Amino acid sequence: MHVSLDSALGRQRRLNQVGETISSIAAPTAAYSLRSLTGGDPKVVRVRRESDNDERDFTASEVSSGALVDFVNTQAINPLDIQALTSTGRDGDFLIAKAAYSLRSLGTRQATVAATGDTVARANGKYVCQVRRNVNGDLKSFTADEVTDGTLVSFVNESFTSSLPLDVQGSAAAAYSLRNLSSSYSGNVVEVRRSSDDTTQNFTADEVTNGTLLAFVGTGGSDNGFVKTWYDQSGNSNDATQATAASQPKIVSSGALLTDGITFDGSDDVLSYLDSGTTDNASIFSVNTRGTDTTTTARPAGYKGSAANLKLTFAQANDNSLRFDGASTSTGSLTLPTSDLYLRSSFKTLTTAKDFVNGGSNIDESITLSATTKHYSIGSAQSAGSVSFNGSIKEVIFYNSDQSEDRRAIEESISGHYGITLGSFNRDGFVKTWYDQSVTTQAGDTATGNHATQATAAEQPKIVSAGALNTDGGLLFDSSNFDLGSSVSLGSAHSVFAVAKTSTAVSGLQSNLLTNATNGRGIGFYSDAIKDKAIDSDNANNNLTFSSNTNKKILSVTSDASNVNGFQNGTASSDNSKSQSLTNNNFTQIGGQANFAGTIEEIIVYLSDQTDNRTAIEANMGEHYSISGIPAFDNSVNGFVETWYDQSGNSNNAVQATASKQPKIVSAGSLLTAGITFDGSDDFFLLDNVLTGTNSNYSVFSVSNYGTSSGGHLLSLERSSSDYVFIFAGRDGGAFQESSGSAQGTAFPEGSESLKTILLKTADAEVFINGSNVDDNLSFTQRDSGNVALGARVAGNQPMLGSLKEIIIYASDQSSNRSALETNINGHYSIF
Repeated sequence: MHVSLDSALGRQRRLNQVGETISSIAAPTAAYSLRSLTGGDPKVVRVRRESDNDERDFTASEVSSGALVDFVNTQAINPLDIQALTSTGRDGDFLIAKAAYSLRSLGTRQATVAATGDTVARANGKYVCQVRRNVNGDLKSFTADEVTDGTLVSFVNESFTSSLPLDVQGSAAAAYSLRNLSSSYSGNVVEVRRSSDDTTQNFTADEVTNGTLLAFVGTGGSDNGFVKTWYDQSGNSNDATQATAASQPKIVSSGALLTDGITFDGSDDVLSYLDSGTTDNASIFSVNTRGTDTTTTARPAGYKGSAANLKLTFAQANDNSLRFDGASTSTGSLTLPTSDLYLRSSFKTLTTAKDFVNGGSNIDESITLSATTKHYSIGSAQSAGSVSFNGSIKEVIFYNSDQSEDRRAIEESISGHYGITLGSFNRDGFVKTWYDQSVTTQAGDTATGNHATQATAAEQPKIVSAGALNTDGGLLFDSSNFDLGSSVSLGSAHSVFAVAKTSTAVSGLQSNLLTNATNGRGIGFYSDAIKDKAIDSDNANNNLTFSSNTNKKILSVTSDASNVNGFQNGTASSDNSKSQSLTNNNFTQIGGQANFAGTIEEIIVYLSDQTDNRTAIEANMGEHYSISGIPAFDNSVNGFVETWYDQSGNSNNAVQATASKQPKIVSAGSLLTAGITFDGSDDFFLLDNVLTGTNSNYSVFSVSNYGTSSGGHLLSLERSSSDYVFIFAGRDGGAFQESSGSAQGTAFPEGSESLKTILLKTADAEVFINGSNVDDNLSFTQRDSGNVALGARVAGNQPMLGSLKEIIIYASDQSSNRSALETNINGHYSIF
């Protein structure tokens, strides 16, 4: 071909043709560039990102397409999937956490857990939390996706206006209505006696409304119907009965169905007491009119104790207020709404009582009762004629339990049917269980199971506020805490990473993240500091100081069992390192002791020193939670070249295994347009293999930009400390130097990019800058190949300050191809 012909004839090589590559012009001994020198898409660099020290190879197209920069700026590996560093990157063993809590999935190695205690049973799954909704106290476990995709919020916001009461809460002791109270009930709702002949007949809910009942009673002007039995729909057969005709409440008056419900005359109408057994707690939901009695304190529905403990309850006073007579006299009252029909919800324990009207305003009362046999009644206190109710009742449901947690759901199921407008109510969700996502094995098949739980509703942190996820996205703690399934010792080497936000700038011991419930030791925020109480037992001393603020922050603590170091958003405390002095320093709670006030989004605990992996964990947290100041989130991560791959095919890769000595390719998140950049301090590469030529000539082509007064070496070829050739990056006023002499040639320009060519051949070394010959007939002694370094001497001394885009090395005289090679290079870089 013409290349060989030109060479054979000893002619200057013609300019390269369209489509020719460096390799096709002349096969190099070693060739390094960020572009393809072969015409394909070879891998050109292996890059280490500073955020987690992970490494990856990149092809020429991936450098130019932005894939390299994307890799450097992204820390997508979640904490549970992070692997230990090895010589080839992050491909060692997985980092095993002792406990891991978050509302996101912390990795594909997230533990599969059982949704124990869920109201609706769910199969085992990768759940992150178990949530209690305040509308009815139901519990349900959720995955990370279900937290963010609206599934959790929909659960908390579920409305029960289209539900039936006993479908909402079916554990009633007795339930009465003229409609069906559950989707499964199809029996009779009422037994009616007609006044014309005292005949009785049972009726279903449909028969009450479709005219069957009215037809039975008669439609004449004097036809009346009375309730002998109001059937219990709870399944407990606690039917409300009245055998005495004169004391039976009315349902049909003068041939017309009473639209307000079963009507009591205020004189002697009552449906019989119902023995409900011994109970400490009770709840009553009733729908009735205000009544017209102004002379007494009637009981639309209520209960009494045994004969030895006649305590009258759930009274409607003659001033149209509600009272709870837990003691000898009322201890509180609640005025009824002006509308006639209302829903009353009443609850009592042995010591307290609550009353609500139409789901809104309420009274809280203190009472004293004993656990005795309770008897429910409808329409009177304890016997016919005793403070009887003058008004109508549509529905009554009794529970032998405190249903205050289910109140809103039951109220909605009742009010929806009767068109009663309920008072305002915030739908909130609280976390009962924060599932531990960690696993104990490298295989990832065994859950640690150290779940954080809080059984007491009032102490559960909030996840949904007024129908929406907390604005900070985490669990809102306010005098709340979790108990851990088992304590975790911080007495030896340990590391804790947390994402949290305090509600106010911390002053004093406000906020403990992890705590020993007995002695208060643990990890938390103290004044303007991080406190790891493994340091000592004194709360006031040896803090790891930072500025105090209310921003969301990453808190990191690492300990090697001897010293503790603290970091906030990746910045080390000025107090690092503190001597660790305590042992047996277990923690048993999250957010306890000096209660954490604010939001916690994530806590991960390791029983090992994670100093080497700290930035990897922090980078992922910062990126996920959008915490400014963390380079991964700010897209300002640095990237360094671990290997610059040789494109010659000779495997003379340029390698720097020591991270601190690797030149930079991405700075603060952006690709360095000047090329691979050497810091002039200690950055350099060594070639994997020794060049093996004998009595070689050398030709070197480089696109580089030397920093001023760098004093370093672009390339060093050394057989020994006394047998070498240096190509300078601005040193001693020359272009190169042999061990046998002083610097030769014109010094290369500094501060600007140029194409530098050196042809080292026996007795005829030449120097070219941007294609122009600046030195000719310089002396050079042929020598055997040796160890090669880029950016410094082989030992790393006399390093280069500047950048390098491309360097091509030939162990031969390329005078005949120089012009073609320079034209190819300049055609790509447009230097001159």
